[in-house]
Amino acid sequence: MSTNNYTYTISEACNNVKMLLQAWSQDFKPNNRGIYNRLKKCRNLLLARENQKGKLFNSNAIQPIKCIEFIQVDASTCCNIETGTMLSRSKNKIPKFLDTGFGRRSIKAYTIEFSNKIDLISVDEFSQQLPHNRKYVFPALQGFIFDDYFFVDSDDFFGATLNGILENPEQAIDFNCCQSTDCCTGEIDYCPTPMLEREFNVPGYLQSTIENMAAEEIVKLYRFTKQDTENDARNETPKS
Repeated sequence: MSTNNYTYTISEACNNVKMLLQAWSQDFKPNNRGIYNRLKKCRNLLLARENQKGKLFNSNAIQPIKCIEFIQVDASTCCNIETGTMLSRSKNKIPKFLDTGFGRRSIKAYTIEFSNKIDLISVDEFSQQLPHNRKYVFPALQGFIFDDYFFVDSDDFFGATLNGILENPEQAIDFNCCQSTDCCTGEIDYCPTPMLEREFNVPGYLQSTIENMAAEEIVKLYRFTKQDTENDARNETPKS
C-alpha cells in the first residue's frame, strides 16, 4: 500500500520483519515483543525527523488522547513554590508523547468540547510567571506536562483532549478505552483489543523503511550477542 494514511496492525508489522529475516537466511527467530520494541524505536526516530519537516499533518501517526479528567491541586505539586495558587491536573498520568527534537513535543491541546485551544508552555515558563499570573488575564488557557501529568492554569478546569505522536502508539487505546471519566459521554463497556491486533500508527510511505531498519538492527544485535557469547566461552575454556 502506498497511501499516506494506510495503517496496519502490530502483528502485520512483526510478521513482515520475520519474513525479511527469513529472506536474509537468518537462522534465529526473535519473539514478537522483541521485534515490536525495535519497530517502535525505528518508528519514533523516523517520525521525529518527518515531523520536523512538517510532513505529518493529518497523518495517522497523530493520535488523540480523549476525555482527560482533571482534579484541583496546589501549584506546589509541580513547581516547588508555596503560593496557594490552585491548578487543574489530570487525574491520571497520560501516555508519553514523542520528543521531536530540542525538547519539543508534537502535541496540541484542546478543551474537551474542542471549543478552545490550550497553549502549551514549559513548567519552567509557568514557574517564572506564577507570582503574577493571577493579576493578568491570558488570552488563552495555558497548560504544561510535568511528571507525565497534564496541568492547566485554571482552578476549575473540566476536561481536555490531546493530539500528538505517542512514543508507544498502543497506549492510546488503553487510555481512551479504560478510563471511566465524568467528562466522557456514555459508559465505556468494552475492553481494548489484544496487543498484536492493534494498529501500528505510521504513515504508509514509511512502513517498509521502518520494517527494514528494525530487521537490520535485530540482525546486528543477534550477531553482537552471538560473538560476545562465543568470546566468553573461549575465555572460560581451561588451557591444557
